[in-house]
Amino acid sequence: HRMMQALTKLNAQWTSRGISEIRSRIGIATGDVVVGNMGSESRFNYTVMGDTVNFASRLEGINKAYGTTCLVS
Repeated sequence: HRMMQALTKLNAQWTSRGISEIRSRIGIATGDVVVGNMGSESRFNYTVMGDTVNFASRLEGINKAYGTTCLVS
């Protein structure tokens, strides 16, 4: 909630200076995830994986259809 309030203030400042707004949507899901460095010895990245991560991503995306900014499962 505070993040979205801060973004609203920033957008007001930016638009008054002629800078385009930034829009943000959030999807939150609870459940098991795998977190850590994934890959091989030669190349790896810190990441999260799992059905919960995928579901949160889908919640984030469906905000647009509902006209909302944050959906929580």
